[in-house]
Amino acid sequence: MERQRNETLTQAMALLLQNQASFVAQLAETYKERAETNRRLAGMEHRMQSMELRMTRVERMIEDIRVILEQLPETLRQKIGFKTK
Repeated sequence: MERQRNETLTQAMALLLQNQASFVAQLAETYKERAETNRRLAGMEHRMQSMELRMTRVERMIEDIRVILEQLPETLRQKIGFKTK
């Protein structure tokens, strides 16, 4: 009876150790995947910041072009000699 209990306890401990080892392996894989996700996210954030800077520059250029186009009729009148009202 005592021997059977010891065997059952030994089997239970072996199963526990096996489950713990499996859990630790899965945890390590999860940490690895999380680190990769964080690395990719950081890269995406960097690209987004770069795109935002470029968009800001494009918006400034569009505003400059808008001002130039707004002034164009008067500038042409002056260049070809028409007098403004």
